[in-house]
Amino acid sequence: MVGTLTPNSVMLLASNNQKKLAEMQKRLEGTGVTVLTLKDMGMGQVPETGPTTAENASMKSSGAAAAVDLAAISEKAGKPVDKVVVVAEDTGFEIPSLGGWPAHKYADLVDEKGSDAAANQAILEALEGKTGDDRKAIFTSTLAVTEVTAGAEPAKPVLFTAGAEGTVSEKPFGENGFGFDPIFGVTNNRGRVVGFAQIDAAQKAELSPRPRAVDQMLAAVYPKADAAPTGPDHTRKFGNGQ
Repeated sequence: MVGTLTPNSVMLLASNNQKKLAEMQKRLEGTGVTVLTLKDMGMGQVPETGPTTAENASMKSSGAAAAVDLAAISEKAGKPVDKVVVVAEDTGFEIPSLGGWPAHKYADLVDEKGSDAAANQAILEALEGKTGDDRKAIFTSTLAVTEVTAGAEPAKPVLFTAGAEGTVSEKPFGENGFGFDPIFGVTNNRGRVVGFAQIDAAQKAELSPRPRAVDQMLAAVYPKADAAPTGPDHTRKFGNGQ
């Protein structure tokens, strides 16, 4: 299991997605944890070639962990660092009526189509004529956490996963968010379906699985830290990896 962070520890976020990083860093505000990113350290991201979100997150976390230079981290953090916890996230967008597609390959679809908007349009076209349960979708967020300590090989990644069940809209709507947010909606605590691109950051924190996965991770790696409030739990729990 991942050990507890100390004042001489650093959390390294293994991602180049700036909007995703902004969400993650917002969740970590006020915890007292020193947070650095791959960009801060001039490190590259490991390619996402795994067959599942869990394996992609694990590959990114363990790959970055293998490249960690504690001396360079200490210099960047401005303090002696004896432990680095490398956190990587991968997202899944599973549509059961399409055989689970695009699942963990949403980013590949974006690369293929050239933009989030074009990828979302491809999903809408694949669902054309489908109604009701055939438009159900599951948004999952999986965090992989790898511990690096002086004089030891990086530990095996530990996984934290949460998910939200919702529906794919018939057309994009809303101006907020990113990725598949404009076509994904969930039922809020008032029984109303709201789109992820319609709501503000505070509302999204209540409904998105990513903050839930971060809360699980924080409880394990920094139990003294109070996770940011997320309101009632509207996500389906998908369990912790061991």
